[in-house]
Amino acid sequence: MALKLPSFTLSRRVKIILGILIVISTTACAVFLIWFSFRGLFTENPAFLLKHVVVESSGWWKGKDNYVSAITNLRKGAVNLFAVDLADLRKKLASEAGIKHLTVARRLPDTIVFSITERIPRAFLGRIGSSLVIDEDGVVMQKEKCLNLDNNLPVIFGYRERVPGVGQAFHRLSPSLELIMLTVRSFPDIRIASVNAHNTDYLFFSMYYKNNFTEVFRVYIPTKNMQKNMTALISAMPSVVRSGENKRTIDLRYEGKVTLK
Repeated sequence: MALKLPSFTLSRRVKIILGILIVISTTACAVFLIWFSFRGLFTENPAFLLKHVVVESSGWWKGKDNYVSAITNLRKGAVNLFAVDLADLRKKLASEAGIKHLTVARRLPDTIVFSITERIPRAFLGRIGSSLVIDEDGVVMQKEKCLNLDNNLPVIFGYRERVPGVGQAFHRLSPSLELIMLTVRSFPDIRIASVNAHNTDYLFFSMYYKNNFTEVFRVYIPTKNMQKNMTALISAMPSVVRSGENKRTIDLRYEGKVTLK
C-alpha cells in the first residue's frame, strides 16, 4: 500500500510574502555582485590610483596643481580615482573668490582635471596697488590671487561704506562697474583712470582719450542712462580735443548737453 504524503496549500498572502522575499534576496545578491565587481575593477584597482592633478585655466590658476591638491586634500598615489567625490572637490574650491565657474572630471587612468573660469579684476578698491580688486559682478577679490592686470586697472574710491569680505559682492559700486564695462565693451577710445563713487546720483571720473596719456579729462556723469550719456561724450570728444581750449572738465548732468568747464 502506497504511503500518502500530506498536502500543503499556501494562502495567497503567504505566496505574496514568499515572492517578495525571493525578489529582495535576488536583488540583494545582484547588488552585492555588482558592488564586488566594481570594487575589483575600479575602486580597488591599482591601475586607477591618482597620479596627476591638472588645473586648466587661462589666468592665475593655470598650473596651480600643487596648490589645488593641498586645498582639496588630494593625495597622489594614495587615493583611487573612483573613490574621489567630485562634488566634494568642487565644494572645497567654492570659497575661492577668484573662481567664477569650475568643473571637475576624471581623466582615465590616473588624473583629476580642474577646469577653471576665473573672475577678471576690473578695478582697484580705494587706491592704486591696493591688495583688493573687484570684478564686473562686484565680487571682492585678493589681487595676489587674480590675473595680473595692474597696469590696466582703474581705481574706484570715494565710497563711504565698508568694503565687504573677500568673495562677497559690493553692490554699492554697481554704477561704477557699469561705467567701466561700458568703456571696455562699447567705448574703447575711452580709458578710465579713476572713478569717484562718493555721490549716488552721479559719478565723477578721470579718463584718457585715444590712449593719449598726457591729457586727462574729468567727467561728471549721471548714474542713470549711462549708455546714452557715454554716446554723447564720445561724439563730442573730437570737438573737445580740437577746440584748443584749456577746459578739460566735462559735465553730462544736464540732459542732452555736453558742458565744458
